Amino acid sequence: MQRELFRSVLLVVSLLLVPSFAWADWEPTEVVGLVYPRAARSARITGVVVVRLSLDSQGVVTAATILSGHPVLAKAAKENAGRWKFKDSQQSPTSGDPILVYHFSLSGSCAGDDCAEGFEVEYPNFILVYSAIPAVQPTIGERKGP
Repeated sequence: MQRELFRSVLLVVSLLLVPSFAWADWEPTEVVGLVYPRAARSARITGVVVVRLSLDSQGVVTAATILSGHPVLAKAAKENAGRWKFKDSQQSPTSGDPILVYHFSLSGSCAGDDCAEGFEVEYPNFILVYSAIPAVQPTIGERKGP
């Protein structure tokens, strides 16, 4: 239920940021997966990151610019977006630079580093990155009773 709500929100955000015709010139041909950043998962950081891409005529990402998002999540999204490839564009596109919208979500629970994770791309530019939430473990020497 929560994932469906976030998908709806991402759709609205993306439609506001990128006209649907923009993807006619910038169709992804190679999408690289992304795992939830370990530091963000441990700190329970969630949120949306918006990345604007600059591409050369061969569809290679030449720059990825963070437009919004938490710095830890933004770093992972920027690195990921920089590895995507897009179809060749033999002429200058009139639709502007592509924008990717990443949504990082935590739910459920897991033990240690054995957390179920996922990465989904919803065409054309919505990326869902999700993970179970690691259980909080008491630190050594932490007092457990009165």
